[in-house]
Amino acid sequence: MRNRAVETAMKHMLANDPRVTQDTDLATIRWMIDEELAKGQKDNYTPLLDFNWNGTERFNDEGYDSFEQKRALAFVLERSDNLVQEVGDTESTSYTRAAANIAELIQRYVLIHKNWNRIAQDNPDKYKKYGNELQRFLGSHQQVLESFLMKIIEQRNELDSAVVARREALDHAENAA
Repeated sequence: MRNRAVETAMKHMLANDPRVTQDTDLATIRWMIDEELAKGQKDNYTPLLDFNWNGTERFNDEGYDSFEQKRALAFVLERSDNLVQEVGDTESTSYTRAAANIAELIQRYVLIHKNWNRIAQDNPDKYKKYGNELQRFLGSHQQVLESFLMKIIEQRNELDSAVVARREALDHAENAA
């Protein structure tokens, strides 16, 4: 697991804890959490947040060239999906793959919401300081997380365009009648 991503996510999670500063390291944060947890741990690894441009040499070369040119996100959004198809790359993290991985994680939490809601309602005082909500923080590379956000915007724009087109068609049909 990438420690920097874990450290960043945990610092966000503990943003209101005065003991955590920008200089607090991951080992200290884990120690603080271990002191408060009865069992288990707060951070968890999932390959769905991994970032991989090593599926094929061509994808790797184009991806890292774009990174050096400070155009990595543009590469992911504009080129990666087509490139994995062109070169038959089934492993590299492309735009749609990264967005789908984040969507899968979110779907998991949507599915457990009913159980979480029951737990929070059974003991609201215990979870009041968290707003009685299930908080999750994801840490990964910018290209992975932003792929999901851009995919939402893309699909929303397509939906908006479809609604406008449908309204125009209905208006045209009404005016023709």
